[in-house]
Amino acid sequence: MKNLFTIILLFAVNLVQAQYFQQRFNLNYANLRLRNERCNSGIVTRDNLVGGNPSLYYFAGIGTSYNNTALTAPDNVADRMRFQQLNNVGTAVITNLGYQFFDAAGTPSFHSYGNSIAEIKSANYNGGYITVGEVKNDSITGSKSIAGGSDVLFTQLNAGGIVVNAVRYDIKGGSDRAWCIRKSLVTSNGQPTWIICGESKEGTSNTVCFVARVLVNGAIVWFNTYSFDPSGGAFNTSINIAKQLCEDPQGNIYVVGTLQDVPVAATGIDALAFKLTPVGGVIWVNSYNAASDDEYQAVRFTTDGNIVAGGFTNFGVVAPVTSHMLIAKLSSATGAIMFQNELVARIGNSTYTSKCYDIIQVAQTQQYYLSGPATLKNSIFQMMYATNPAGLGINWYRYNRMNYNIGFGLDNSTAGAWTGVAYFSSMRNPDSISKSDAHIMKTNYIGQTCTFCTANAPNQIAMNLQVMKEPYLVQPGVVIKSLAWQIFGYSNKLICNDSVIHCNGFALNDDQETKAEKTPTVQISPNPVSSLLHLQFKDIDPGNYNIVIVNRQGTTVLEKKNVYCNNSSAVNLNVSGLFAGFYLVRINNGTKVMELKILKE
Repeated sequence: MKNLFTIILLFAVNLVQAQYFQQRFNLNYANLRLRNERCNSGIVTRDNLVGGNPSLYYFAGIGTSYNNTALTAPDNVADRMRFQQLNNVGTAVITNLGYQFFDAAGTPSFHSYGNSIAEIKSANYNGGYITVGEVKNDSITGSKSIAGGSDVLFTQLNAGGIVVNAVRYDIKGGSDRAWCIRKSLVTSNGQPTWIICGESKEGTSNTVCFVARVLVNGAIVWFNTYSFDPSGGAFNTSINIAKQLCEDPQGNIYVVGTLQDVPVAATGIDALAFKLTPVGGVIWVNSYNAASDDEYQAVRFTTDGNIVAGGFTNFGVVAPVTSHMLIAKLSSATGAIMFQNELVARIGNSTYTSKCYDIIQVAQTQQYYLSGPATLKNSIFQMMYATNPAGLGINWYRYNRMNYNIGFGLDNSTAGAWTGVAYFSSMRNPDSISKSDAHIMKTNYIGQTCTFCTANAPNQIAMNLQVMKEPYLVQPGVVIKSLAWQIFGYSNKLICNDSVIHCNGFALNDDQETKAEKTPTVQISPNPVSSLLHLQFKDIDPGNYNIVIVNRQGTTVLEKKNVYCNNSSAVNLNVSGLFAGFYLVRINNGTKVMELKILKE
């Protein structure tokens, strides 16, 4: 009977995985050879498809695996660019790889970081990928040959994630990194092109942003740097950073980021947006200021022909300064603000610091989704905020515990039977909480993943960012240098059903750090269930518990309050009146929450 129950439960789990999933990635789970890991971004493929079938796509994540000096060589010596690929139901396929890069084979390796990924289209639907990021001098390996300390990293991967070509871009001997790459509609002499953006620190204070159009092998079509000065001066004291870009159907390019003067304390940080022609000429440029720190981190072209920017601001908040997510819709013609809102993450009396690092619009509903960290005291969580077409909050969602508060990506999964949002970031490793795992999950459009998260009510503050037009300066110039590489294998773990995953409740209070303790468990039977559900408790704190059952929409359909339980307690719930389908059983004593999935027949 036990084996039969196991088979039935696994079957039920597989049904759920076909809709939503969560996977985490690290060096080696079997032996716990852990490095700090994170996804910095990712995509749902439109061009790389199994057999050309649009419903059989991939989730492709790009990020970084950080060296761990507690390990032996080569796992202790260099940060590595990381790539992972899942199929359309969240199963890891083909690749889960890390890469180290060299100037030439046999020479010491650089640190390398993957910040953004785009697709290569081919007739047989397996064209592969292009990624951008950074290669950096590595004092551990002794690799110190990069002028300025770092260069832009460009890599071409085949459909299996294997490096085909890698180069680095040196921008006038500065400290260089790329933040974003997008596939372009524009061709050059009949060849497809991609657009990239980033930053280059040219001296002790001045940082310029760059935008470039490149071919599949990294060859440059054009490459420009742009410097805007808040004071209208000589452009040699301003800090310009281009974080993300997008393109309209005519090939015009929209770039967002940040702009500040030196010293920062005197002028603060402004959000920056500018529009370029398909060949890099400036059409308009604006900076947006409301408080001491206003930043754009993400941009997408909207379905009505404008752009939406996501970022954060500390507008309207007195000490201690707390940032909140920022969403702004800008006119594609002029950059004028069409709407703007500061999105606040609040549960009860607790207000979180939050930031947006990626944003998407779902065409079916016109809604926007923003991703980033939600931080309260010493605790960081994954967060997603959903807004209506006017940028007003609908709900916000808090997911897994994190060690990093940066590195996020979103994409829209519209193909196949289960549409939703693909979420790329990192999460705390539950086996070793000082380490972080790369993480990919899929949610539906109301924020639920395989843990059936419930929503938190939105809050927003009306904003009035001022728009200031700035002068600009264009300075072309870049040198391309070839790279050699080495590939390392990693492992992954499906965590849809791990007890460590919580949504609207956590095993500990928000301001507590995880500590070693017995994990409370609840055994449920039968599952699937038709009438009477039996709950058996183990290793729980004696006391009164509320037991609720919620459906996929987060609505409570059955509740039992103030049930006294201890380690020998058993509770029966009559679920015969529920409709057939999946539900979440949540047991809560006010400080601890346990969650289990059931299938009602």
